[in-house]
Amino acid sequence: MNWPTRIPSWNSALAVVALPVLLFAGCSGGKIKLPTDFTPPPASYSLGAADAGPLAVVTERVRPRLGPGESAFLLIDNNTEALRWRLMLIDSARESLDVQYYFWFLDDGGALLMDRVLAAADRGVRVRILLDDFNIEGAVDDELGKIFEQHPNIRIKIFNPVKARSSILGSAGEFLTSMRRLNQRMHNKMIVADGHLALVGGRNQADQYWGLGEVFNNVDLDLLAAGPVLEQCEEAFDLYWNHELSFPISVLEYPVTPAQLEKVREEIALDVKQNQDVLAAFTGELGNWSERLDRLPDRLIPGKAKMMYDLPATDRRSRPTQLYEALDRGVGQTIQEELVIVSAFFVPQQEFVDETLTAVDRGVKVKILTNSLASNRGTVSHAGYQRYRRALLLAGAELYELRPDAADKPDYETPPRQGASVAVHSKAFVVDRRHAFVGSLNLDPRAVMMNTESGILVDSEELAAKVLEAIERNMTLDNSWQVRLNDRKKVEWVSEGEVLHKEPVRDGTQRFLVWMTGALANENWL
Repeated sequence: MNWPTRIPSWNSALAVVALPVLLFAGCSGGKIKLPTDFTPPPASYSLGAADAGPLAVVTERVRPRLGPGESAFLLIDNNTEALRWRLMLIDSARESLDVQYYFWFLDDGGALLMDRVLAAADRGVRVRILLDDFNIEGAVDDELGKIFEQHPNIRIKIFNPVKARSSILGSAGEFLTSMRRLNQRMHNKMIVADGHLALVGGRNQADQYWGLGEVFNNVDLDLLAAGPVLEQCEEAFDLYWNHELSFPISVLEYPVTPAQLEKVREEIALDVKQNQDVLAAFTGELGNWSERLDRLPDRLIPGKAKMMYDLPATDRRSRPTQLYEALDRGVGQTIQEELVIVSAFFVPQQEFVDETLTAVDRGVKVKILTNSLASNRGTVSHAGYQRYRRALLLAGAELYELRPDAADKPDYETPPRQGASVAVHSKAFVVDRRHAFVGSLNLDPRAVMMNTESGILVDSEELAAKVLEAIERNMTLDNSWQVRLNDRKKVEWVSEGEVLHKEPVRDGTQRFLVWMTGALANENWL
């Protein structure tokens, strides 16, 4: 089944360009710049699988349960557990930590993670952190990143950075003149610890992914992986780490003294201490994960798998489409009975609608979960989805949109925090109840054709059942609206105890923004 394939036009309307320009300009520093003459540092590579340590013990214990070429997986669909497993990987590493994310906010959970990363580096673990430049400020920002570079065991790189960082206008101007390069962002998400365990999926590093968000929390999925697929994860990380678009954050030109590292450490430690009540669900096991690690081998599900990722390219001749194309060849064209999709941002385009109609006509059941306008945190993308919603229903797809007040909302919160709403952030699909993909790839033109993405495709009926259960639990009528056509072929939203004839929305401003974007936007940018 073919997914969105249309090549984005670079002649988009100025009104559509203005929004990403302003967003990008707002993320750019005002006092620093990249040097004009820069000699890249020597390449560095994965250290491979550590010979000893608690993570090595896990892989030794799980290896006898694996068939030829099989890896092993644990699906993580609980936000509280998602942060616990990350802390476990960091605390248990003995030789190496490789971390790649679209963003890492130093909020409550982010500060706790960074505190543990510093502790790992102190005990001799080599830490490599690669972050996309788009969200670098407000997360591990430029100054903080360079301070971390004072630690002998920590290196941080930023991917595809804006060069004109001396002013907002300069950054915005560069975005307009270098749009082909800067409009591509690194959306990959992965942690590899000691070459033995990896976390790959849809979560970035921020409170809304751990159930600590006060405005909203995300429904999301990760895979904890062990086995041969780890070599592929390491190859993917090394490719990006050593690419010419990955700049050491230390090249940013402004003075930082080694003494400032201690100040930053103290501030992070103080933040963690002051937030003990909020972080109580995570701090009890810090430094002692033996019970969790002891149970892990028996929880891991075997399956043949492939780590899939785009190449870090930025030109028209080599767009980052490898992940999409591999998925389409591997399972998209072989669907026989059922395709179940969850995609936070979903802009299907006409090709997907046509393929859905063809699939349904030959007996394939197609079910899709995405955000409602009321739960959607990416209002702009919703305009592209709206254009094809009715056509998808006419083609025979079952369509569900998450309610912001879903009955299961408390399941995605970590007490004592309670978010005001919940939103879908998962990117996963299940084919014929056998093949499951979990990763960072939304089904929209930006994800397919512009950003780089990654994920793991697993051939395992047992794991596919777990992923399917995680998706379908949010398709129930107390968690989502089922979108359907009534007798007059008009779209309506059906949930437990109600039928809506007008699209549910948070407020009138959101409805206006979607209307304006829909009127002006080239959908290939959404």
